[in-house]
Amino acid sequence: MCTKMFIKFIDESVAVALSDRGFSYMQEKINEGQTLYVFERSDELMAALNEVLCGDKYQNVICVDDSTLLF
Repeated sequence: MCTKMFIKFIDESVAVALSDRGFSYMQEKINEGQTLYVFERSDELMAALNEVLCGDKYQNVICVDDSTLLF
């Protein structure tokens, strides 16, 4: 059985930057309404995420690998 993996983070500007590169995302609500941006993990997404995060603008972004989706 193959389990899909997801990359999750809170920073909306990173989600927009990845979306602008053609990646779709979902949103999860946690901690009384805080939004998590959830992307399906792929080699292409990880390469794009590395490009987005390599500048000085996003140095403190925390990404989490997870296999669950919460709605």
